Amino acid sequence: MLSSLPEGLCLYCKTPQHRVFLCAGCKVSYYCSRVHQRADKPDHEAQCVRTRNARNKMRREKVRLLREDPNVFEMSMGVFWGDHDTRPYMQARARYIEDLSQLKTQEAVEAALELAFENLELSKNDNMGTRDLIPALLIRVGRDQEAYNFIKWWQTNGRNGATTYLDLPDQDVFEDMTMNDGLRLGGSLDFQSALVLLKYRLAEDLFALKHNFAEGAEDRDELLDAIEEDLGPSPVINNQALLRDFEEGRDIQPYISATGNQLDVMFDAVQRRNRHFWAALVDSDGDLDSLPEWFAPGNELEVTATLWQSGYAAWEETPGALDFIRGMLNSSAP
Repeated sequence: MLSSLPEGLCLYCKTPQHRVFLCAGCKVSYYCSRVHQRADKPDHEAQCVRTRNARNKMRREKVRLLREDPNVFEMSMGVFWGDHDTRPYMQARARYIEDLSQLKTQEAVEAALELAFENLELSKNDNMGTRDLIPALLIRVGRDQEAYNFIKWWQTNGRNGATTYLDLPDQDVFEDMTMNDGLRLGGSLDFQSALVLLKYRLAEDLFALKHNFAEGAEDRDELLDAIEEDLGPSPVINNQALLRDFEEGRDIQPYISATGNQLDVMFDAVQRRNRHFWAALVDSDGDLDSLPEWFAPGNELEVTATLWQSGYAAWEETPGALDFIRGMLNSSAP
């Protein structure tokens, strides 16, 4: 599924322009004119200032670190959090990632992702929980396959401080993870929520494939090009059995039904894990006060943390996703 975030477009009018102006504050938002930049100021300024301040704070902490120890990045790579002197810098990086993720442009989310992946290389045990942000951020920029790869990598290798970094490419997004003991439905609430959203997006892509493309396609390359143009880098492109069935004119409804069945099971699993989550997701307007300093599994603060860390944005930016959850809640109501 394609990302709905603007990329290189005016943040105010969302239209493509031959020339755009980069916001000098956040440096990840664009405008087609100074007029539209001024018009967007009431909505953009507060988060822009927070993002700029967070970036400057991160840079100051890096300068301090290098002044104290010019070799700190070479000597402490992979175990950064274990060196107490590095913690203010790591905390500043985390703050900057959080502020970038609140901005609704592809440039902002891609910048947050780059920093988040660097955090995992700096501190392989991820003491700050940066991993929980990554799947939702990847989904927001249409990198669904990578989001699933990452979740599976962390649940199987990454959380053990694996020396092989992100070494599980092209994992099977179609697999029934409800039966996968190693994946355990994703671990954290952030991961579980992201997995449900990934399955919803996969179901939508399958539905689009069934109804928007001609079955019995003769040229695989032309079919893949058409799918990618319409759906983006969807995981359906990686399922050779599905593409073969589609090319040979066989009904792909079994793939859609299987994905729908998994969605039912996974929705219930999240509801059992935290009974507040789905209701809070559909009732939220995304205007969350702040990231909680602590929370316990199953309580409402865990929900706030998950929605704050790009979780709500990923759902809101996926067409039809929140309405799907509303329908699930209505159908499960006593």
